[in-house]
Amino acid sequence: MSGVKTSASVRPVAAEFVGSAVLAAVVVGSGIAATQLSTDVGMQLSENAAATAAGLFALILMFDHPAITIGRTLSDTFAGIAPGSVLPFVVAQVVGGLIVGVGLVWLLYPTLTAADASDAVVPTINDPRQPDRAPASN
Repeated sequence: MSGVKTSASVRPVAAEFVGSAVLAAVVVGSGIAATQLSTDVGMQLSENAAATAAGLFALILMFDHPAITIGRTLSDTFAGIAPGSVLPFVVAQVVGGLIVGVGLVWLLYPTLTAADASDAVVPTINDPRQPDRAPASN
């Protein structure tokens, strides 16, 4: 019977992990999909916002966010979360989100090369107190 108790205690934490993974997939995936669907930046932002809002709506209703988990712990409603469950839930949510978010970016965006890095735009600040550090004029 101890296997059943372990399964019952692991199941909610696993659900939080999966839910956060889905959240990361919705947010990152909707951004990537928006860039592929349109060349108009305004349309991309609208598509990304709509998809992210729909995903967040569903996931927040499932209490799948660390801030909501902590907030529900402090509430006395029927949907409150036991204080002992907060830490495993939050850890599972963060790890699930990180794994999927980093994984999607790694899979869907090309790797930067040294040539790409040399083309990067790096902002500089003109400091009149240090003329030797002023950017070179073109």
